[in-house]
Amino acid sequence: MYLDMHSHSVSSDDSRATVEQYVKWIQVLRKRGHIVDGIVLTEHRKFDFDKNYSDLASQYDVLILKGSELDTRYGHFLVYGVTKQLTEAIDFGDTRMDSRELMKAARQYDAFALPAHPGRFGIGLTDYISQGETFEDVSIVERFNGAVDPVRTNGLTNYVKVTAC
Repeated sequence: MYLDMHSHSVSSDDSRATVEQYVKWIQVLRKRGHIVDGIVLTEHRKFDFDKNYSDLASQYDVLILKGSELDTRYGHFLVYGVTKQLTEAIDFGDTRMDSRELMKAARQYDAFALPAHPGRFGIGLTDYISQGETFEDVSIVERFNGAVDPVRTNGLTNYVKVTAC
């Protein structure tokens, strides 16, 4: 299955694309021979419990899942498997939360948190690791993102391989 695991719609403050525009674009990509089964909407600093995309997903035969992208004091983190309990335990709007606490809470509530665009200058996890921070709980990272230096991300991939073993 091929999913774009990190997408933002107009529900986020940095996107002008609607969910319908995304699924229509997926149709264009499919006609060009690309395999795209769906997207995960990872809206910034929130989780849209009230949004239901099942009709749109059915109409275009596209899987539409939801997650979140949270700002932490150690960079941005993608969160999958968000539950009401997790949103009650963690303030999704707190841009100074410790990402290690986020990862711990996510596990506690059967969700998963991982570094988003870790190679991005200024907000990527690689910057904090180079400053001496450690993150033993990081076992997976977002490897491909259009706004990321792949060399810096590859370095973090090697860090994860060493610390997660």
